[in-house]
Amino acid sequence: MNKNTLLFLFLFTFSIIFAQKDSFKKPNTFIPQSIEELSVFQKFNKAFLLNKNKLTEKNVLAIGIVVDSAIVINDDNDTTKYLYEYNSNGKVILQVGQILRNNEWINREKLIYDYDINYNLTLGILQIWENEAWVNSQKMVYEYDDRNNLTLLIWQSGEDETWINQYKETLEYDDRNNLTLEVWQSWTSEAWVNYGKSVYEYDDSNNRTSYTHQNWENEIWVNDEKNICEYDDRNNLTLEVWQSWTNEAWENYDKYTFEYDDRNNLTSEILQKWINEDWINYEKVTNEYDEEDNLISEIQLNWIDEAWVNSWKNTLEYDDKNNLTLRIEQMWEDEAWVDYAQENYEYDGGNKMTSFSNGNASFQDEFDNTYSFEGTGFIYYKTITDIKKENALVNKFTLEQNYPNPFNPVTTINYTIPAANGIKQSKQVILKIYDALGREIKTLINEKQNSGNYSVKFNAANLPSGIYFYRLTTGSFSETKKMILLK
Repeated sequence: MNKNTLLFLFLFTFSIIFAQKDSFKKPNTFIPQSIEELSVFQKFNKAFLLNKNKLTEKNVLAIGIVVDSAIVINDDNDTTKYLYEYNSNGKVILQVGQILRNNEWINREKLIYDYDINYNLTLGILQIWENEAWVNSQKMVYEYDDRNNLTLLIWQSGEDETWINQYKETLEYDDRNNLTLEVWQSWTSEAWVNYGKSVYEYDDSNNRTSYTHQNWENEIWVNDEKNICEYDDRNNLTLEVWQSWTNEAWENYDKYTFEYDDRNNLTSEILQKWINEDWINYEKVTNEYDEEDNLISEIQLNWIDEAWVNSWKNTLEYDDKNNLTLRIEQMWEDEAWVDYAQENYEYDGGNKMTSFSNGNASFQDEFDNTYSFEGTGFIYYKTITDIKKENALVNKFTLEQNYPNPFNPVTTINYTIPAANGIKQSKQVILKIYDALGREIKTLINEKQNSGNYSVKFNAANLPSGIYFYRLTTGSFSETKKMILLK
C-alpha cells in the first residue's frame, strides 16, 4: 500500500502522545509488531484525536475549499490518484486510491470515515480492491469522554465478511486533560489480554515530566522503559533522559539536550549515549531561522574522534507568505557539501499547495482535514457548501471556550454576534489575546461583523507555554476567558 494513503488514514502522527517538542527518536516499543505491520493504523493521527481543533455546531460554514483529488508519482514510479468526498460539515468521509495501469485507473484501496456530533472521528475502515470488488481489510473504532478526549481505540481486521478483534488501547486523563495512562491489550483466545502500559506525569504547567512503559509478563506489569524531562522557565523542553529496566534497576541509555533562541525556536539538539558510566556525545543538530521564525537551515553533525563532524544539511526557502517552496538536502563528502536531494513546492494565490516534486506534502484545510503525500504530484481543489443552516437568528452574545484547551500551538475560538430585535446588523468586534500579566499579545479581530456565528484560529507558535487570556468586546458586551498553551 502506498505511503500517502497510510499517512492520510486518520491523519495521525505517533508523536502526539508527547505534547512537548519531538526529539531524535519517538519510542514505540510498546506497539506490537503486528500492529506496526498494520501501518495504516500504526501512525494514526492521534494529534487530530487528542489535540484537534473542533468546529462549533452553531457555526455556519458557508463555503470552504477542500481537496478534490491529487495525482502522485512515488519513488517506484507508480502513479496514484486520490479522490475525496466530504460530509456537510466539511469532514472527509471517503478517500479512494486508484493506480494507473496501461493508461487506465484501477481501484486499489478505499478509506471510509465517520464522526460523532462533536466532529470526533469514531470509525475508520480500510477496504482493498480484490477480484473486482471491495474487500474489508482493517477497521478502527474510537470512543471519547464528555470532554472529547479519546478514551478507546480498537483495531480489527476483516476476515470472511466479519471483523476480528486484534488490539485495543484504553486512555485516561487528569482533570486538566493531560493523558496519564495508556493500556494496550491483544485479542487472544476470545478475550482481551494485557500487552503494554504507559504512565505519564506532569508538572503544574502541564509539561510532561516523566513517561514509564511496562510490559505484561507472567501476569504482572514489568518495567521496560522510562523517560524524564526538564524545562526552562518558558516551558521549553531542555533535557530528556531515557532509561531502560536492566537487572532490576533503571539504567541510562540516551540523553537529549535542547537549546532555544529568545523567540523559543529550537536552535540545538544534542544526543548523548551512556557508555562506561558516562555520557558520550553522539549526534548534534543545529537550526537557523529567518525573521519570520521559518526554519532555513538544519545541520546534523556526528561525534567522531572527539570532534563534531558534518553529516547532512537541509536548506529551506519560503515565499513572501511563509510557504515552504524549496528544500535542498546535502551530504558532507570530501570536506564539502554535495547536493543529494531537492524538493519543490508551488502554491496558488490563496496559499493552497498545487504541486510538489520529490517532497513530503502535508497540510490542513479549514475543516481540519489533514492531507499528506510523498513523491511528485499535483493537487486539485473544489469548494463545498455546508447544508447545515440555523433556522433562527441568534439573539445573544456568546464567547465559547477555546478548543482544544490546553493547545499546541493552534486553537479555535468561537463566538456569536446577536441580531438586535430580530434584525441582522453590523457591529464593531474586537478580539484580543493577553498574557498572564495583562499585556496585549495580539489582535485577532478588529472590524465590523454582521450578526452570526464566527470561528477564528489563534496560532501561538512563537509564544512560550503558559496561561493566556482572550477578550471579546463589541458595544457594551465584553467577556474574557482563559486558555493554556502547552509546548
